[in-house]
Amino acid sequence: MARKPSPRILVVDDEPLVLQALQDSLQRRGYRVDTASTGREALEQARATMPDLIILDLLLPGMDGFEVFQTLKRDVQTRHIPIILLTGVYDSAETMHAGFQMGAAGYIIKERGPNFNAEKLAQTVEQVLEHTPAAAPAGASILIIDDDRLHQAVLQRSLVEAGFHVRLSSEGKRGMEIVQEDAPDLVLLDYRLPDTDGLQLLRTLRSSFPDMAIVFMTAYGSEEVAVEALRSGADDYLIKPFRPWHILTVVEESLEKARQRRLTRILLEELRQSNLRLRAKQQELEAEHQALQEAYRQLEQFDQLKEEWLSMMVHDLKSPIGILLSAVDLLGSDFEPQMDDEQRAVLESARRASAQLLSMMSNFLDVQRLEAGKLALIRTPLNLNELVRNAGMAVLPRAREQQVSIFFDLDRDLPVVLADEDLMERVLGNLLDNALKFTPAQGTITLFTQAGTDEVRVGVADTGEGIPAGERPRVFEKFTQLRRPGKGARGSGLGLTFCRLAVEAHGGRIWVEDNHPRGSRFIFTLPLQAPPQE
Repeated sequence: MARKPSPRILVVDDEPLVLQALQDSLQRRGYRVDTASTGREALEQARATMPDLIILDLLLPGMDGFEVFQTLKRDVQTRHIPIILLTGVYDSAETMHAGFQMGAAGYIIKERGPNFNAEKLAQTVEQVLEHTPAAAPAGASILIIDDDRLHQAVLQRSLVEAGFHVRLSSEGKRGMEIVQEDAPDLVLLDYRLPDTDGLQLLRTLRSSFPDMAIVFMTAYGSEEVAVEALRSGADDYLIKPFRPWHILTVVEESLEKARQRRLTRILLEELRQSNLRLRAKQQELEAEHQALQEAYRQLEQFDQLKEEWLSMMVHDLKSPIGILLSAVDLLGSDFEPQMDDEQRAVLESARRASAQLLSMMSNFLDVQRLEAGKLALIRTPLNLNELVRNAGMAVLPRAREQQVSIFFDLDRDLPVVLADEDLMERVLGNLLDNALKFTPAQGTITLFTQAGTDEVRVGVADTGEGIPAGERPRVFEKFTQLRRPGKGARGSGLGLTFCRLAVEAHGGRIWVEDNHPRGSRFIFTLPLQAPPQE
């Protein structure tokens, strides 16, 4: 005796992980499984293999699952195949009921991701296969409400032959009871009934069952009644005496209208729910945004308090540091002639450390003022060559001590510029201090000036190891400490920031470049301005 083949199941889903998970789960239970990932592919597979069951995802690209479902149910070859609807979106009880009204044999809800409850899936498939005999007609159920026996017989014969399930009622009241009991897919409703007005019953049915298909029937010559029926909610109408070929066309088209109306309502409801979820998510995001804004505001306040505290602390420290520097200078002027070399070295070290500390504090305060735009510039006509020469001579003792040579390359035709002399002195002092830190013994530092068309250039070039390419773009940022090969990080990270802010406050630019063949060149510009009129 030949062994009965296991049921064949067609699984339709456009998500590869979901498709694979369903296929694996069903094959492990002995089912033969075919797959499709588009609506058109599903129709071709169904007609070619005639599966015992179809698991159909509603949300497919192009031809969606609703259209595939309707096409299969309209086709005489495939209308008997039971279909289980698969979705991760339409999960409400109302939606499930609507799916069953469409003729679905079952309903499976996707879990998040490609995972499924394998046991629940197997139970649903087994129940559907057990209670849906092969080749059983899956036509819609139709109720005929008409007191004319001849018309009932004509309608019933045509519809049953087409595969529909038909019930009859000769009275409006009994017809309403059947509708409430069985919820048929379509009602064929006559205009004249012995116990009620057909139009009034039509309005009642449409109000209570908005998704049901209703076809109104009236006698020839009563087209105005048909028009009124359409206005009252009928999907279509039939004129007596019936044309048998016309009955099925009107019924199928009305069922299609009802299905589309039902699906539209489902989609609109899901869209409404999606909008509610999106609105709730938006509110969550807005709350998070407000919390982040509040946190950012608090951070700004904290940062401002920190800056104010630092400024106050540095300002308060300037006074005792200034006193200390004055005391060191006084001590040197009074007792340096009596000191030996070691004592003079100690005194000079104290003087240099005090001056450096005072410079660092001045840089910090002025950086704060420049960033806030609170440092007023005192512009005066300035001879930059003289300023550069004085700056170089000021560091000459330190350079000699480090065995570093100072050279000048000054443009004799350099024009006078309007600038704040004190700020420019400090810019040059910071650049020279930076060069001396990183120029080795026997090295050189060159100070140069150059006139341009609308600006002048001032630069400090050294023969140190140069600045690594990765650090060059950020050397002028606040608290950035330069790292030279073999030197490590040195300085407060404010000197070059002060230089940038001071130069930019004058409308100039500052940058660093390679000093070929070795070292770095720090260059800044100041715009040319006409001297003030006397």
